[in-house]
This record gives sequence, structure tokens and C-alpha cells, in this order.
Amino acid sequence: MRPENIFFIIFIATILVVRIGLYVGGLFADDPDRMGLSIKGMRIHHWTYGALMVPVGIFLGNIPLLAVGSGLFIDELTYLMMGGETHADNYSFISLIGTVFFVGVVFLLRKQIVFWK
Repeated sequence: MRPENIFFIIFIATILVVRIGLYVGGLFADDPDRMGLSIKGMRIHHWTYGALMVPVGIFLGNIPLLAVGSGLFIDELTYLMMGGETHADNYSFISLIGTVFFVGVVFLLRKQIVFWK
């Protein structure tokens, strides 16, 4: 299989796993807006991990690491752009449509994203 297709499969799987996991987790959480890791009262969102993983994946030439990092980042990009603050904001129509849009952009650019192969 071509590297760009491996990248995209891992990328889209990351988004699906995160979206489903956070949605289901939010159903059972006492306060879905407080889920996740917090450091000194500041909530760490999964886009942060993605933003750290992307340059490492590029530096190492590691497609799976780049794909997972990209998926984590893109999954919350629209949420960040719209100034989302709640679990409901993450699953709003605008957030979901924005995520679909950015997934489409990544699909179109997948060959350029894995340029070193």
C-alpha cells in the first residue's frame, strides 16, 4: 500500500477513535467538560499532543506517528478556531462540519504530507 494511503487510514482512524471515545466517555462522565488531564488547573486537550507529535513524526520520518499526531490536531482544529469551550461545542454542527472539511483537505494533500517517501 502507498505511504500516503497508510497515512490517511491511520489519520482517519485516529479521528474516529477519539470522537467516539470522547462522546461515549462524555455520556458517562459526571462533568464531560472536565474530562482529561489538567496541569495546575489548565486542561490539556488532545490537539496539544498532536501538535507535539507532528514535528517529531516529520523529523523521524515516521508515517504512523505523523498520522496520529495530525489526526489529534485536526480533530480539534475547528473547535479551537470557533473558540469552543464545552463538550457540546466539540460536537456542534459547525465543529463537525469543520472537521469534515479539514479531513478533506488532508486527503487532498496526503501525498505532499508524506513527501519524504
